[in-house]
Amino acid sequence: MQAVPQLPSSVPAELPRVAEEVYTGVLAARLFPRDAEAARSEMLLVCGQRRFADQAFYSFWRDDELMTGPTVYLAREIARIWGHVQHGVTQVSWDEELGLSRMQAWAWDVQANVRASTEVIVPARQDGRDGGKLLSDRDVYEHNASVGARRLRAMILGVLPHWYVEEAKDACHETLTGGGDTTLTDLSLDMVGEYDKLGIGVDRLERYVGRDADAWSGYDVASLRVLLRSVQRREIDVFEVIPEGRVTLEELHVEPPADPKPEDATAGKKPSKVVQLDLTPPADPTADKPEPEAKPKRGRSK
Repeated sequence: MQAVPQLPSSVPAELPRVAEEVYTGVLAARLFPRDAEAARSEMLLVCGQRRFADQAFYSFWRDDELMTGPTVYLAREIARIWGHVQHGVTQVSWDEELGLSRMQAWAWDVQANVRASTEVIVPARQDGRDGGKLLSDRDVYEHNASVGARRLRAMILGVLPHWYVEEAKDACHETLTGGGDTTLTDLSLDMVGEYDKLGIGVDRLERYVGRDADAWSGYDVASLRVLLRSVQRREIDVFEVIPEGRVTLEELHVEPPADPKPEDATAGKKPSKVVQLDLTPPADPTADKPEPEAKPKRGRSK
């Protein structure tokens, strides 16, 4: 085995260790290259397990649109199976005055010598309606790890062959639709039971899908399972996707009020004021007046 080249003494103390790790990884990739067909077979076997497929996809809201895709959990596992892929998240710097972390996510296929990396600035502040709040030291660590994991997922998937990634996603989706070690009916019943623990009944799931549970397809069950796992990981609020909607009296188990009886129709009401109208016709004003006497005619007497 060739010796690791010696570095000048002026380099940082951390650099020799990193250089040795890189050299060891490259040497191992050359001495023991990957078997793509064996990696593919193992990937299909792993993706056929329901417990793994349940964690393979995520979903969240962005601009009033439900986004879905492969999780970092899936990316890491298929990278492990593919072999000779190094990856990680590093905090490059921390600005205590501004409360900003500079994070780098990277992935490197040592055998193919394909590398992808990206940097992101993460503020130590959590957004909120009241303007947000500063995070504690522990919360900063967890927040940076969460943001870094999302960037890491993209970097890993960027160095893996596209066909390999797509085949892994298809295999996991087939498992979620009942094509793995569990039938579609069992998957549907288990999923409905877990939603019921969250207060979401099957009737609301049927309204969300647009079909009765007996008519659900494999795609419907897979979509609901992906949504369920995202809710359990607190990536999304289930009531944002499946709102309560209108609640009927049948759902509340409340009997509708009976019609009031005819004799009680006016119960509790104030009696209305009765106004009597005098419909007698008015008297003729000229009826009681005496007729005027006739005046004598004036003339010459004979």
